[in-house]
Amino acid sequence: MAGDIEYFDVELAPGRAFEHSGSKNFTAFAYVVNGSIEVLDKTIMEGQCAVFGAGDQSESTQKLGGRFLFASGEPLKEPVAWRGPIVMNTQEELDTAFEELDRGTFIKTKKVVNQS
Repeated sequence: MAGDIEYFDVELAPGRAFEHSGSKNFTAFAYVVNGSIEVLDKTIMEGQCAVFGAGDQSESTQKLGGRFLFASGEPLKEPVAWRGPIVMNTQEELDTAFEELDRGTFIKTKKVVNQS
């Protein structure tokens, strides 16, 4: 199931700010690619992520300049089972996915029929 999402690749000069008022149902995060950002009086460093709750005003500032990825969307409200690079809904689905990965059948492709 796919929902509405927002995604921004933000690069700020020193002393600049980024503000975003999302939907009250959305949850958002900012992942720092380089530099650092200030979020709610906390410094978020390169490789770290700040998570904003549903309806929070997302605001970050740059003291030294840098770049971060900002994404927001409505939560799917589904269970999550996660291990390594694979995310599924249940532990059983996750176990099946890793079995398929070991067998080389995890990635499925559809054959395209040429209808010329």
